[in-house]
Amino acid sequence: MLKQIRKAVESANLNFLIGSGLSRPFLDVLNDIEVFLSDATKTSDEITAKKKEYFNRVMAGNLDIVNDVASANKDEVLTNYKNFYKILNNILLKRENSILTKQVNIFTKPRYSRVETGISA
Repeated sequence: MLKQIRKAVESANLNFLIGSGLSRPFLDVLNDIEVFLSDATKTSDEITAKKKEYFNRVMAGNLDIVNDVASANKDEVLTNYKNFYKILNNILLKRENSILTKQVNIFTKPRYSRVETGISA
């Protein structure tokens, strides 16, 4: 079975789709915030409260990265990202197929966090 998996990885393009849950527990997922905010029956106060909740649960964590504030959850998530990229690099380096380029395509959902885009190793 391991040989079959290795053969598949070596003979195919590697593509990954990463969702917002990968940044947990540092950044919370949004759940249904888009649906809530697009509901025309919501009052201005409800919308303001939901936007404040969104900022506190998601966007404020990005400020910790920009300001280099220490956080166990931030460090855990950054370590997970770095390990993921190191594993991908290792897979590519060990590829024996000379026809395919040594590249991986990584797609993310359009929630632009500093964790996903700002890693400097």
